[in-house]
Amino acid sequence: MKLTYGNGTTCDLSTTNVVTVRANNVAAIPDDDIPARVEQAFANPLEYPELASATVPGDTVAIALAYGTPHVLRVVDGIITALTHAGVEKSAITILLSPEFAADGVVQHLLREQVGEDLPIILHVADQEEQLALLGVTAAGLPLRLNRVLCDADLVIPVGVTTGGERDFSGTGMFPTFSDQETIGRFHSPSSQESKSSRQKLQEEVHQCDWLLGIGLALQVVPGPQGKVAAFCCGTPTAVAEAARGAYRDVWSTEVDRKAELVVATIVGNDSQQTWQNLSRALSAADELLIPGGAIAICSDIAARPGPSAKRLRNAQDLADVERKLLKDAFADSQASLLLCRVLQRGTIYLKSQLDSRLVESLGFAPIASDKELAHLIGSYPQCVVLEQAQHLEPNLTA
Repeated sequence: MKLTYGNGTTCDLSTTNVVTVRANNVAAIPDDDIPARVEQAFANPLEYPELASATVPGDTVAIALAYGTPHVLRVVDGIITALTHAGVEKSAITILLSPEFAADGVVQHLLREQVGEDLPIILHVADQEEQLALLGVTAAGLPLRLNRVLCDADLVIPVGVTTGGERDFSGTGMFPTFSDQETIGRFHSPSSQESKSSRQKLQEEVHQCDWLLGIGLALQVVPGPQGKVAAFCCGTPTAVAEAARGAYRDVWSTEVDRKAELVVATIVGNDSQQTWQNLSRALSAADELLIPGGAIAICSDIAARPGPSAKRLRNAQDLADVERKLLKDAFADSQASLLLCRVLQRGTIYLKSQLDSRLVESLGFAPIASDKELAHLIGSYPQCVVLEQAQHLEPNLTA
């Protein structure tokens, strides 16, 4: 069998001890059809009038774009075409990019080439005070700050990618992504998400932000296998959230009848998929199927260096102490690093990546240096489960 990971890397495995878990067989949207399917979604939104009925001449529109959206250029093309067909002047549209785009100059350049110089593209920088405006006050009395572009626009269209995992907040993705650094840090802090009640309070803030902005129309992109798009869900935030989660489960929720001593989790896709956040999702999926005392192997092309929280793991002598410190952190990688720390305390995690092996080892991983070494590792275990595109999978153990 062939094991695929990263941006199309393949590894031949001559072994019979592998059970492969992959996405369900669903029909993906052909790449060239994406712009037209986006237009169609806006023409028939869920629980919302068609786009032309939601705008009047002179309206300004902000497209809030989440990083990692599959086929982002084609999706943006479809949205802009839908807006112009609805009577919105192209000069009245602004694209607001989430902070993660800062590390991807290629996508920013391609977006600029596609939309032209007349359409503003703004990168949200959470610690730039001049970008922020006060939208309101939360139920707890905290200031609710958001990017000024969103607060000033007549119509805000959040565009996000549907993800799995119980710790992903429902909503349009506007908040806290486009808020100030303090608020973003508060949401990232593991201590604020450890209990159900604390998570509920954060969730209420998310919904309050959407309500204060008056968001009636949102677009969710449901990822499909091999970097494709499975579905577009457009309409009111509540209707979209329900439809997108259902479509996501149709693709990625799979039944598994066994655990294994070795679980191999692959992260597949371009640079936007090769992230520490997706490593955390893959690790969480793999951990569900691991026999106590077993090992996990993450196969990726991750090249990004670890963030502030992950650095706490470097050459750590006492992971329990690191865990206590991570609970108090408030960085973008804090949740992912806490999960990594906890899994490391239970067993071995192997990592195939583009990072220097010495750095990988210092973080507590056992580095996989080559595909030959990976194949040997898999062959050395009597039982192995391979999770293809584990950053998306939602395995359900039936045994």
